[in-house]
Amino acid sequence: SSRKWKMFGSVPIPGAGNDGNSLDVWFSADGVHWQEPAFDSNASRAVLGKRKGGDTHNNLYRIGNERFGAVTRLDNFSSSNLRGVGLSTTADFQEYTPAKQVLLGATHNQTYGMQVVPWGGADLYIGSVAVYDDYGARAGYGKVYNELAVSYDGLSWERLLPGSVFVPHGLPGSFDSFTIYSAKPLRDPYDGSIRMYYSGGDGPHSGIRADCLGLAHFHSDGFAGWRVQASATEGLVRILPNSRYPARTHSH
Repeated sequence: SSRKWKMFGSVPIPGAGNDGNSLDVWFSADGVHWQEPAFDSNASRAVLGKRKGGDTHNNLYRIGNERFGAVTRLDNFSSSNLRGVGLSTTADFQEYTPAKQVLLGATHNQTYGMQVVPWGGADLYIGSVAVYDDYGARAGYGKVYNELAVSYDGLSWERLLPGSVFVPHGLPGSFDSFTIYSAKPLRDPYDGSIRMYYSGGDGPHSGIRADCLGLAHFHSDGFAGWRVQASATEGLVRILPNSRYPARTHSH
């Protein structure tokens, strides 16, 4: 009962700079009063291995009936400092497996972090992936957008349409014109629609910006949509085959 609530996140190591973040775990009986961290530096290194200490430890989610997934950000030791999404698992919220890389983007479109929620049953997981687009970042134009990922077991992940933005940036000058970091999607209990809260920024990833809370709203199970271009008279949608569904084509 003293560990009814769990919290998983990062703590800066004093004097270690940007790369000096370690993982920590906290427990609470009521969600208000929290115990001292249950982790130590050895436990943190066991999860991150020889990676740098990431600063994007997103959330815990249930995988089946006996374990949970913990999403973290992994930085490769390379000249490009390529970011990746890592996944560790736990059964007791205190012992965690070493994080394994489950998503990796490209040099100029790096998978930054991911929010995960089981959706519609035990065999479907939806991920909202933050992607860092650093084209022109040195000139102050680095942006962060988010896209969809899916998993059928909570362990293996696939980006549905790499480069396709899920929650679009706002118009130039708006509060979310540069960066979007989403929370996990939630189903509205009143009408079944989808709510996704997010942090929107009006400046570049590595520059000066103001961040505000935003809300994207979708109809029930409306994670994907399509439309015909204004100048077109006909559109074609092809659903690619996978292990569960055959290929299908729809015209309009």
